Amino acid sequence: MRPTLNKIALTAALSTLLALASAPALAAPAQSATDAIRKANDRLRELLSQKAEEPVAKDKVHQQITHELRGLLDIGFLAERALVDHWAKMTAQQRTQVQDTLRAIVEKNYLNQLRGNLDYTTEFAAEEKQESDVLVKTIIHAKKNGRASKILVDYRLRAEGDQWHIFDIITEDVSILANYRGQFNRIIAKDGVDGLIAKMKAKLDKPDKADDKPDDKAAKPDDKAAKTAKPAK
Repeated sequence: MRPTLNKIALTAALSTLLALASAPALAAPAQSATDAIRKANDRLRELLSQKAEEPVAKDKVHQQITHELRGLLDIGFLAERALVDHWAKMTAQQRTQVQDTLRAIVEKNYLNQLRGNLDYTTEFAAEEKQESDVLVKTIIHAKKNGRASKILVDYRLRAEGDQWHIFDIITEDVSILANYRGQFNRIIAKDGVDGLIAKMKAKLDKPDKADDKPDDKAAKPDDKAAKTAKPAK
């Protein structure tokens, strides 16, 4: 099955996360977020070219990817911002369960993308300061059915100490943070926080299928906020 543009965009976006996680500590503001992502993307290409085929070697590579991915993608902050309307009322155990399960879901999605042999290049378009955050705009040049396509992918980063952390990815004006917020709010309104956790764990436990199509509910925003060009706060 040919990779869809959604899968190409997701792989390109998460690939940048992985590559940045492998980068040395960034001494902001000596290096811009754009330069950091550009250099990290080059390192990623080299890493993925070493993708192993034997089960044992493949597991080792996957473990390395998972470890490095956790070094950059700030799932804790993403979960907190997505649950901003409920966070103060949640117990410490509920917060930890949501963060750990969401982290596992994102990592699983990324590892699944390694099954595809995706052909794309990244163009770095602009960098914008947004209060204490930085927005790095990129254009993914990909091919589908032999035809060239462009996918707009933006990254929201925040500096924490001497490191950059990505907490939102915006693909074609759809924010993953706003998307999660809409889904979480809808589920909590019906089933409560514990119901949300149960549904997240069920999604995580769902068996993988190599040629599954992207989940429409995951790929499309559930609320109007996710459709706006302005990222979620």
